[in-house]
Amino acid sequence: MKKRIVILLLAVIILLVPHVASANAPIPWYIEISCENVEAGTQIEVVFQREDGTTRTQIANGTTGTIGMDYESDETSFYLVCTAPDGTETRTASVQLVSWGCYRYDGATNSLSANGTYYPRGNSCADGVLTAVLIVLVFVLPLGLTLLFEFLVSLCFGIRPKKYVVIINLITNPIMNLLLFLLMAFNPELWVYYTVLGVLELVAVAVEFLFYRRKYPQYSGARLFFFSLTANAVSFALGCCVLYLLL
Repeated sequence: MKKRIVILLLAVIILLVPHVASANAPIPWYIEISCENVEAGTQIEVVFQREDGTTRTQIANGTTGTIGMDYESDETSFYLVCTAPDGTETRTASVQLVSWGCYRYDGATNSLSANGTYYPRGNSCADGVLTAVLIVLVFVLPLGLTLLFEFLVSLCFGIRPKKYVVIINLITNPIMNLLLFLLMAFNPELWVYYTVLGVLELVAVAVEFLFYRRKYPQYSGARLFFFSLTANAVSFALGCCVLYLLL
């Protein structure tokens, strides 16, 4: 009974956290801009326009191919300012930001447009879709992959019964991804994210090892530690591969 209550509480937290974090996160959305026919050496500035009339400028890291930009929750539209190598400056018309945005900039015509059909921001259907996608990508998919991979590793190690492998991962994996999700809400440096990720992975190995020591007294400590280390390493590596292929 207690285990069911814990799992139920974790499920409730998983459903609520995306709403809370998105309300406090300074950079909740992301857009991609495909640049075509842009003269080499051109500097592109992305100017985001806020609801209160103020603007914020980001300088693009490249002028060919696709560039990615984060934008903040109170920004509703944007335009590009392009400065050619000879100093000539051109500005595109403003384009409304959408919830899941891909855009196309054509340097030959100085035109900026949405590249495809997307839900406008503030649309309840779009918000629901994005929340569902977020929950799947941040919690459900990683948890499912972890359970699958670690279950398979337990078969290789001959660990029985398997239910304890499932139980402990139902606890450690959502908590770990929840902490990483909250960390990303503050937009940390990449090295900070990977440092925290590494620490959390080591903590997960230690917690699962201690749990297995209690639940599997018939196995040696060395075997259980190696199993915990291997299972987490395999699930992490294969999970990254799967997510890379999907995204």
